[in-house]
Amino acid sequence: MTVDIYSRIRQAAFEMVAEGNWPTVADVRARLGSGSNTTINNTLKSWRQEFLGKVAISSRRPDWPPALAEAFDQVWQKACDEADLQLAAVREEAEAEAAALGKRLQEAERKNESAEAEIQSLRHELELRAARQVELDSLLQREKLLTQSLEKERAALLEAAAESREELGRERKLAAARLDELESEHQRQLLAAREESERKEALAYERLEGCECVCTSKWKKSART
Repeated sequence: MTVDIYSRIRQAAFEMVAEGNWPTVADVRARLGSGSNTTINNTLKSWRQEFLGKVAISSRRPDWPPALAEAFDQVWQKACDEADLQLAAVREEAEAEAAALGKRLQEAERKNESAEAEIQSLRHELELRAARQVELDSLLQREKLLTQSLEKERAALLEAAAESREELGRERKLAAARLDELESEHQRQLLAAREESERKEALAYERLEGCECVCTSKWKKSART
């Protein structure tokens, strides 16, 4: 099948040359009614090299009839003209493609510059965030140390307050005991003073009664005399 399509392409090319037309991919495909452009193009390249080689050799043979040589000259000229046209088309297409590629390259470079600027911006932002994170970590560490210090101080204050409460409790107990002791001593002193007062009062009454007896006795003796 593949050999058949190659043969058909070559045959169509010869027929078109015989008709005075230079075979192109589109013309050959239109004449065949089928076949891929790639297959036709590759086959025509090979056929053109062979055909133009034969034409170049035949043009150097003086024994050819003038009509045949003239026909070949016409085909040769038309092939050259067609080749020039195709070359110009190819060149124009290549230039257009190169221009398009240049535009795409410029667009790619612009996008690359934009992406690079964005990357730089993101890198700078990441550096700022990293620096901020370091600062936050430092603040957090200082806060942690301060919290630990305050916790230790609080524990020490609570311990001192507990010891103070215990000491105050002991001092209150001692003060209460001392107050009870002083109160008891005061009560004893009051009782002793009361007893002493009562004893002295009793002695005073006894002395008073003794004096009254003596006076009465003296009065009675004086009355008798």
